[in-house]
Amino acid sequence: MDALEKLKTLDEQREKVLEEANSATLQKTQEAIKELSELGLHYTLVQESRAPKATAPRTELPEPKASPTFEQTLYGS
Repeated sequence: MDALEKLKTLDEQREKVLEEANSATLQKTQEAIKELSELGLHYTLVQESRAPKATAPRTELPEPKASPTFEQTLYGS
């Protein structure tokens, strides 16, 4: 077995270990949320999305609105 095949095998093992750890952690978290719900505390588990890759196209942000002037902030003017 050459070095490249060993690396590929290790990569596959690493991926499997990470999946198992993720699954176990998810199960523990769901059990904890169930316990909290039984205590009357209602939580929801959500998964954050990952940050966009550097190669992803940037989205255009709207231009910021101008701050109101002093006259615009007074009531009745």
